[in-house]
Order: sequence, then C-alpha cells, then structure tokens
Amino acid sequence: MKNDRMKVDLDRFLSKNSGFTLVEMVISLVIGGILLSSISVIVSSAYDFYFDSRKKIQLQQDFSLVEQVLSSRIHEAEKGEQKIYTNYSELLSGGSAQTSGSCLRVTFKDESSQLLCQIDNDFYVIDESTGAQTQLIKTIVDTLNFSDQTNYIETVYTLQQGNWVLTDTLCHAFRN
Repeated sequence: MKNDRMKVDLDRFLSKNSGFTLVEMVISLVIGGILLSSISVIVSSAYDFYFDSRKKIQLQQDFSLVEQVLSSRIHEAEKGEQKIYTNYSELLSGGSAQTSGSCLRVTFKDESSQLLCQIDNDFYVIDESTGAQTQLIKTIVDTLNFSDQTNYIETVYTLQQGNWVLTDTLCHAFRN
C-alpha cells in the first residue's frame, strides 16, 4: 500500500508541468539586466573617479615642480642681471628686454645663464651655455608671466588640465 501511494505521488509529480514559464524567465532576465546595469554604473563611476583623481594629483605635482624650479633658479641668480622678454620668439629674434613677459633669463655667479620660458603650453628650462632644453611641463601651462620688480621677480602662472585649474602669484627674491 505504501508503495502504491508513493507510485501515485510520483506519477502526480511527473505529470505536472515542471520548469519555468515564459513570464518567469522574462522577469528574471529583467531583474538580472537591472542588476548588471547598476553594477556597470558603479564600476564606471569608480573608474572615472580614479582617473580624474590621478589627473588632479599630476596637475598638483606639476604645479609644485614649477614653483620649486622658479624659486630655486631665481633665488640663485644674480640680482640686476635678470632680463624678461615678451616670449621666447621675441628673445630669439633679438628683441629688447621688457618689464614683463613669459621668458625670463637669469644669470648666475659663474656667468652661466638659463632661460625659464613658456613655449606654447609647455614650460622649458634652457641652459644657454650648453643649449640644452629641458621640457619640464607639457601641454598644461596656460599662463606664465614674469614681472621684474628690481629686488624680486613676481611670477603668475596657471596650469590647466581638463576641468582642473591651478593658479598662483609668487614673489621670488634674489639671494644677493
């Protein structure tokens, strides 16, 4: 009797339609799609935040580098020997020194001199005795302006990368 009852239950179970209905499949696909799109939005946001942060950090490091180079070169230079040109092209064409511009020539005690210049959107340090050009910052220098104040050089510089903009005005004193 017990075997007959098990056989009837088994027959009833096997005779029922088993599996998923089309509606159940569509609902599970929609829920899965929503979950996957939510995960992709989160991953994409994290990815954008990471690279945006890297750009900001790089901009801050470049900004600090410009400040350190300008401060050290001007501080080491001989007072009264500095010359400012409107831009690098003006210097190359033999133009006369101005009171402000984007190219600064500083001369040191050993009679060597260097140019600190904005050329296009790049920041260069050019050693005039060897002709060596060092491109310190590439494509993000928006503004670099030197102003001769006799006892010090005032610099205004702006670096821009994407939506990030850093600007500063500093006065760099000569050592002597």
